[in-house]
Amino acid sequence: MFGVWGKTKLIVGDLETFFDTIQGAGLLFQEAVKDYFNGELERFEQRVDHIDTAEAKTDELRRTIKKQIYTNMLLPDSRGDVLAIVETIDDVTDEIKFIVKSFAIEKPDVPEELRGDFIQIAEQSKMCIIELIGACRSFFNNITEANAYIGRVNFYEHEVDVLSERIKRKVYAEGSTYSLAEKNNLRYFVDMMERITNIAQAVCDRLSVFVIKRSI
Repeated sequence: MFGVWGKTKLIVGDLETFFDTIQGAGLLFQEAVKDYFNGELERFEQRVDHIDTAEAKTDELRRTIKKQIYTNMLLPDSRGDVLAIVETIDDVTDEIKFIVKSFAIEKPDVPEELRGDFIQIAEQSKMCIIELIGACRSFFNNITEANAYIGRVNFYEHEVDVLSERIKRKVYAEGSTYSLAEKNNLRYFVDMMERITNIAQAVCDRLSVFVIKRSI
């Protein structure tokens, strides 16, 4: 990995760990959501703790990588692009932590008929994060593969949009027995869960510009 950046070995290990930790947080997120809806609350809380640790680790790595780039005057021609990737992708773990903490604290009572859709959103979000990390790694290692990963990120983001709309249509359907408070709370958690793939797509929008710049 990072063949293009052969002179920047100082940060390669930290970038690898940074990307691995974000991807791991995505896997934990999927399992945490499944545990919550399956009533495995003790295991859910354990995963929340692990996500909390992962989020703190990515924050620390982000600061370390930035310091290394500036202190050692690395990547003078691409410094801004690299820092932008590191800054924006870190938002993924921030959002994952926020979501699972919201579930842990607010304990939303999601009806049985909607739980499968919520779990699917978590699964598609995990897949989106995997492809996002692949896109970021391609930027450093084999830029010709980046657009394929970006395309798959957009695919999973769309799938989450479809699932989100499906939940909302069920909740707000004519004749729905949900109270207004229940509708608003369910919509709030759906919108919250959507943000992971929205962030991933936003990262890829920026990454696609960087790919074009590198290709010129």
